[in-house]
Amino acid sequence: MVTQVETATNQLIGPMQEIAPRLEEANRRVDVNSVRDLPGVLDALRKEALPALRAATDTQKQLALLTSTVERIVGILGELPGAGLVRRFAAGTKDEPIT
Repeated sequence: MVTQVETATNQLIGPMQEIAPRLEEANRRVDVNSVRDLPGVLDALRKEALPALRAATDTQKQLALLTSTVERIVGILGELPGAGLVRRFAAGTKDEPIT
């Protein structure tokens, strides 16, 4: 059993020697304080940014509904008798004869 453990250990020595310098370099480059702050940043995003994005989507839907409603009302009002006369007055062409 000791021989098997020694053989397995000897097989790991080479790859570990190759990867050790890379791990040390990565460790030097990682800002520990930034990593510590990461859970708080992610939690703040979840609590504040996501609800804001949802509200923006809801607002967009409500605005689209309001726009379509106003367009329907304008269409209905345009069909009322005298609507052409009102449009001419609003456009500043009240001197034109009424047809």
